[in-house]
Amino acid sequence: MENKSFFLSLYSMVIADGLISPKELEFMYNLGREVYQLSEDEINKYIVSADVSFVVPETVEDKVRVLYQLAMVAWADQEIDIHERDLLKRYVIRYQFEEENADGIVDYLVDCAKNNATIESVLNDILN
Repeated sequence: MENKSFFLSLYSMVIADGLISPKELEFMYNLGREVYQLSEDEINKYIVSADVSFVVPETVEDKVRVLYQLAMVAWADQEIDIHERDLLKRYVIRYQFEEENADGIVDYLVDCAKNNATIESVLNDILN
């Protein structure tokens, strides 16, 4: 259930700006297969039956991991729309980070996505 919720968060980012970019969609499907170990059929089923509750990751590492995946999906088409940025900020806040730090966290994650940073380097920067 958690994986489904986290994966559907990625889909929320794909549709945040009102346009479904093929690059964002492709990136989301790749994450679904590689990170969440979902088949294409499972991904399609999750999207069609998006009846899942919002789940907050339990650890800071998992929160950062999902937030960074969201930033990478948003950047997949080489631009960050205001709606994508706002959605990412809402996730930062819903993941229980301090609201006054939300803009800085979003800026950092977007910069990392633009620079194609690895999740390991992002986690290392944040956790150390």
